[in-house]
Amino acid sequence: MEFIAGESLHQMLLKRRRRLPLTRVLSYGVQLSAFLSRMHRARWTWRDCKPKNLIVTKNDELVPIDFEGAARIDRPDHLLWGTPGFVPPERKDQADGNAIPDDLYALGSVLYLLLTGRVFDRTEPLAIRKLRPRVPGELCLLVTSLLADDPRQRPTAHCH
Repeated sequence: MEFIAGESLHQMLLKRRRRLPLTRVLSYGVQLSAFLSRMHRARWTWRDCKPKNLIVTKNDELVPIDFEGAARIDRPDHLLWGTPGFVPPERKDQADGNAIPDDLYALGSVLYLLLTGRVFDRTEPLAIRKLRPRVPGELCLLVTSLLADDPRQRPTAHCH
């Protein structure tokens, strides 16, 4: 095992008294999307993407950790896996097949938390701009699409 100097994104957020600057949110979003894209191209899903499983290094880089729930795309694990707030609604009662949409939903949940300072709650309206008025419309649209109820409406994590 490798030692990674830093603290979890969760710990970092707990210590802050204000939200992250938009440039930092975007940087973390791009880093996380790039990681998920590489993982999915390698035919794996993480299934537990959340702030507690992301280490922030002194260089402000995200290092993903904790892959005990990861599964091969062609051999999905049918056990339910994940953390409330970062698991899509379709996983509430079942685990069936490809978990790429789960990872994409978790990406949206992490971005929502970084933008608003709150864990996304499906029972409340998705109100990024109400909680943070200066978030660009394109970013709001991206997060909203990642958190879509229909997993087929979620965009991919591919970076170009």
